[in-house]
Amino acid sequence: MAATLDLLCAGAAQGLVTSLQARFLAETGAGLGGRFGAVGAMKEALEAGEACDVMVVTDTMVNALIAAGALRAGSNAPLGRVRLVQAGEDPQLMQELHHPDYSATVERAFVITIEGYDWNCPQHITPRFTEAEVTAAVAPLHERIRTLEAELAVLRQKG
Repeated sequence: MAATLDLLCAGAAQGLVTSLQARFLAETGAGLGGRFGAVGAMKEALEAGEACDVMVVTDTMVNALIAAGALRAGSNAPLGRVRLVQAGEDPQLMQELHHPDYSATVERAFVITIEGYDWNCPQHITPRFTEAEVTAAVAPLHERIRTLEAELAVLRQKG
């Protein structure tokens, strides 16, 4: 069974996250789970103990959760900026967003500027063990395997 990265994600970022889902699975072998909703609802879900590996909410909410001890300080990273654009501010954008099969008029849009993302960001994900530590930790297992294989070879010779 493939691993799943559980998200608690503000609804405004749902389109972005959904659009990255296939690439994330292809690059990591892990799926994306969790849910989307209002920022306040995501806070309540976290506080209620809902599974969460990554939380995508406003900077204000992240700071409040860090202050409350619900998130670890220094574990946050900005993904980008979101701004609301009204129809009168950018008529060309509204025209580009209009879908010919849908009669509604586009009145506003959220524009999300992605500043960066990395599935395995070494700046924020510190390896838990060095290669030398892993090698030392598994050395007894390798020795035990060699011992068992030798014992098995002896048993097979005896028939």
